[in-house]
Amino acid sequence: MPKGVSVADHAPDYATRGRIGIATPQANPTVEPEMALLMPPGAALHMVRLTSDASDSLQRLVDYIERLPDYAARFDTMKLRGFGFACTGSTYLVGRDRALAIQDKTAEMLGCPVESAAEALLQTCKTLGIASIAIAAPYPGKLGEASLDFWRDNGLTITAHTTIDIGTGDTRAIYGITADTALGALERFDLNGADALLLTGTGMPSLKVIDQARDRLGVPIVSSNYCLAWRLSHHVMGWTPTTADPLLSGWQGRLAQIPALAENA
Repeated sequence: MPKGVSVADHAPDYATRGRIGIATPQANPTVEPEMALLMPPGAALHMVRLTSDASDSLQRLVDYIERLPDYAARFDTMKLRGFGFACTGSTYLVGRDRALAIQDKTAEMLGCPVESAAEALLQTCKTLGIASIAIAAPYPGKLGEASLDFWRDNGLTITAHTTIDIGTGDTRAIYGITADTALGALERFDLNGADALLLTGTGMPSLKVIDQARDRLGVPIVSSNYCLAWRLSHHVMGWTPTTADPLLSGWQGRLAQIPALAENA
């Protein structure tokens, strides 16, 4: 190493664009692979699991966000460029004001920006000029109601909404949904009057839906993980698309390399 140059002057080998922390619910199998496909090369992802012993699904979701500073502290001395909270339902339950207050507290503790999936969806709508949305969500009961209230309270007009049935009130069943299930639910979904289709829920696979249905449906499709990756890439890392896609580019080729998805495309 040249004289006078410290280790701190060099970008980490596997994180030339920075280290990004991601918090995901304890049983969620979707956030990690989708974020890995979406984030630009040189962004190193480091995960922490959100945990709760609560038997009630809604209480677990509340615990995830209320305890966010504690989960973030598990990164210890690791310096992050940004931190993403990948659980949309938690924000719906506690409300935007409370969620932003927790994000600010966590950001101050970590010394880096903190983004959440719900806020990323909202900021995407503002950036793209989306004022009316059709919503597809795998949320049962009160969680579904809370999600609709969130979007209305934040100025969006809901033109239609459909619930992707998970067969139980336990939100962990969301993690068994496939992209084909979501695509099937959209076959006869009324998008008239909607500026965009919003897929909410970080546990529901969404990239195949975005890739295959966007042109057919004729409206932009945004999802929790897709928008969170965009906010972390653009807002935190200053990365911008190199194609006509207004948010992210390059991930479609990586998605096509997954054998089962490529065979069914």
